[in-house]
Amino acid sequence: MSDDGRFIPFSDLVEVNPSGDFVSGLAPYISMGDVTNYGYLSQVQYRLVDETISGNPRFRNKDTLFAKITPCMENGKGAFVEGLKEGVGIGSTEFHVLRAKPGVAPRFIYHWTRSREFRLKAEAMMTGSAGQRRVPSSFFGKFMVAGLSLDEQQRIADVIDAVSEQERSINVEILKLERMRYGLVARAFRDGEKIIETGASESTEWELRSIGELCRVSSGITPSRSSESRYFAQAGTPWVKTLDLNEGWVSTTEEALTEVAMSDLGIRRYAPQSVLVAMYGGWQQIGRTAILDVPAAVNQAISVLEACTDIYPEYLLLALQCNRYKWRQFAASTRKDPNITKSDVLQFEIGVPSREEQERIVDVDHAVRQDIANGRNQLEKMRKFKLGLIDALLGGGRCVG
Repeated sequence: MSDDGRFIPFSDLVEVNPSGDFVSGLAPYISMGDVTNYGYLSQVQYRLVDETISGNPRFRNKDTLFAKITPCMENGKGAFVEGLKEGVGIGSTEFHVLRAKPGVAPRFIYHWTRSREFRLKAEAMMTGSAGQRRVPSSFFGKFMVAGLSLDEQQRIADVIDAVSEQERSINVEILKLERMRYGLVARAFRDGEKIIETGASESTEWELRSIGELCRVSSGITPSRSSESRYFAQAGTPWVKTLDLNEGWVSTTEEALTEVAMSDLGIRRYAPQSVLVAMYGGWQQIGRTAILDVPAAVNQAISVLEACTDIYPEYLLLALQCNRYKWRQFAASTRKDPNITKSDVLQFEIGVPSREEQERIVDVDHAVRQDIANGRNQLEKMRKFKLGLIDALLGGGRCVG
């Protein structure tokens, strides 16, 4: 290949879904859930080869996995395979495996699959019905790219990899901060529990108190969907459902209620700083929390905790988050999808120090969360920069046929 401006099919650079790799016994397995939208491999599972099907593609180190099904492809799912001790693994049938041909830089191939141009052209060539649309193997023969020498491919890959390394470093720092935040808050509550259990004399006294002692507890209403046009609107009073609970401040919701709904059904509009707890939805949802940033209504699956003067609302939120595992003592485990009741919420106990100590714990949490937010902003900027760099260095591609 030369740098003479020629365009060649992408398939001239790669083997698409190569065959011939033999694997047996317990083998590395990568599902769609094991790769991120940012093109990284988050984990590798292991499966018995006998439990897979013949259609599961095989891959090696330095292969690129490219999601072919919607919406995974559009979302950026994929990964560069490296670090497999076994050398060969098995993937989901929803991956295309791309293997660099001799004289082609494997990371150059991977970076092409991360480009916006590549994915937009792949999306345009998808086949199949809605929800089951896939990128056909023929796409790689129709997508044309500049024919570059191995040296030029490697130079481009090295530049993008240097930015990727900065991206990884930022992400590592964010993960460290998140672990530190959890550790600081969890330690505060563990120390408080020890004081309560031992009756130790401390400058800050802790008490074990129930939510019923500390809060007014109520729940909301779900208007009838048969009157959807009358009760639901794009703009109106925000209406919080379980999936709106984000473990932080809720300022926007997926749905809103009309003033007619609020009036007809006597629905309460709760004040900002009300703390919300999910009661229904099984183990994955019970105990999800949030705190209102704006006046809002809630559905019947959520308990609203309006704090008294003895407890700081943001401290209450942290206490519920650190003690979420305790809901398992209350939930009706005989049900297929365990739930908790208002009575369970009222009886739920948390450690409560003085108001001053509550605010100190919240202030520490705020400081670390701000560092995390700054890191995420920096990471998002770096990711946008990298996408622009990939587009600029690769120079764009085109489809023929």
